[in-house]
Amino acid sequence: MNRNMHSSVRPLAFASFMAYERRTFATMTDQPSLLSIVADRLTKAKGAARKAMLRWAEGLAYLVAGLPMAVRRLRHISMPPDNLPPAEYLHRYYAWSYWRLPFGPFKALIAAIIWPIALLVAIFVFTSRNGKAIAARTGIPVNEQVTGQIVMAARFAI
Repeated sequence: MNRNMHSSVRPLAFASFMAYERRTFATMTDQPSLLSIVADRLTKAKGAARKAMLRWAEGLAYLVAGLPMAVRRLRHISMPPDNLPPAEYLHRYYAWSYWRLPFGPFKALIAAIIWPIALLVAIFVFTSRNGKAIAARTGIPVNEQVTGQIVMAARFAI
C-alpha cells in the first residue's frame, strides 16, 4: 500500500514540476529583449517628434494665414475699443496680439516669405481635389476659382 501510494505521487510530482518549469520558461521568454525595448523607445520618440513637428507646423500656419489681417490693421495697432462690430473687434484684436507675440516682427517676416509659397501649395491641393466638382456644381471655371482664392486670401486672410 505504501509502495502503491509512492508510485502514484511520483507522476503527480513530476507533472507539477513540469508545469512549474513551463511557467518559468514562459515568463523568461515573455521578458522583452533589448532590441524590442530600443525599438519601442524609438517608436515613442518618433511619435513625440511627429507631434512636436505638427504643433510647430500648426503655429506656422496660423502665423502665415493671419499675416494679411495683421498687416492690414497696422494703423490700428492699439487695443481695439469695445464698441466695434464683433468681426472687426476680433480682427483688430488678432492684429494687436499678432505683433505682441515673442519675436512677432521677426515671425511676421518669416511668414511673409513663406506666405506666397504656402498659398500656392494650398490652392493647388484644394483646387486639384475639388475644382472640377465645384465647377460642375456652380458653373465657376477652375481658373476663376483659383483667382478667387488668391483674392480672398490676400484681402480677408481666409
